[in-house]
Amino acid sequence: MIENGQNIHRSANETDHLTAGISRSELLLLLNAFHERLDGLFEEIRTLPQTTARLKARNGQSVVSE
Repeated sequence: MIENGQNIHRSANETDHLTAGISRSELLLLLNAFHERLDGLFEEIRTLPQTTARLKARNGQSVVSE
């Protein structure tokens, strides 16, 4: 943390949970929700090539049939 141009070193035991105004249980709930959203996004990314291939195949078939 830098304040007034001087380095202020914090102890490893000090926490910011009081200044942030959030309890540990709230933080854990938020982290869990964030983790679930990340899992969903990574699953979408993982399946994106398959979805793209299916869309290209479907669009190619519709162009051929016209």
